[in-house]
Amino acid sequence: MKNYLHSLTNSLHQITGYASLLRKYPDKVDEYAMVIEKNAYIIEGIMQELFQLKHADSPSFPIRFDSTSVVGKKVLIVDDMRENREILMDIFHTLKCEVESAENGSEALTKAELFDPDIICIDIVMPGMNGYETATALHNAGSSATLVAISALREDRSKNVFDAWLSKPFTADQIMTLLSSESLNSTMKENQSIDLSSLSHTFLHKLLDTIEKGALSQSEMLVDTLDQGACKTWLSEQLREMNLETIRTFIMSAHSSETITY
Repeated sequence: MKNYLHSLTNSLHQITGYASLLRKYPDKVDEYAMVIEKNAYIIEGIMQELFQLKHADSPSFPIRFDSTSVVGKKVLIVDDMRENREILMDIFHTLKCEVESAENGSEALTKAELFDPDIICIDIVMPGMNGYETATALHNAGSSATLVAISALREDRSKNVFDAWLSKPFTADQIMTLLSSESLNSTMKENQSIDLSSLSHTFLHKLLDTIEKGALSQSEMLVDTLDQGACKTWLSEQLREMNLETIRTFIMSAHSSETITY
């Protein structure tokens, strides 16, 4: 139950945070409204799960994520947009993390040396050093932090400098689930294939809709309706590791190819 309450708290925090930012930055209404809507879907999904659990025979609650793997960590936020830094800092402060921020790659290198963070969240598009260059420089400087790219851009797997990738607009639930996953470095996976020919276009359309809305709970419930098999196992694994962009890409490809290789 505590994990559900924590997820609800984080989603509500995102909604109130972005509502407050809307007053400061009214020109960002489309971007912020999208994040608010996604968090509303997350809350709706959690409430649906709680309703189902109330009527289930099992007395135990499934764990959405292990927040103890994030609580108390030292986190560095690197983003040239002040409002983005504020949102991320608020999320990590909720988990009692010690948080610092930098507005460019050069400042990030200096702060990383002094602060020695456990986690560094880095925007990709920044003036001066971009996110890839910043991550590479941090590696070369000996940083052992978990490097998380947070960007609206598609991941360039050929560069292979980040431990994890999270697409904007993000939610607190997505960040916590990603950082507490057993395997962060999903970009290292190669030569895997999945045959999606058994899945109907109706199912794929519904799953794509929940993925694009950031409705993790609804996506999990939808995948749970599948019969046991390779497709269900693969999709469940991708959801556990928060590989939402991967799922979305493969669903889009499924309409033109029955077997999807990545």
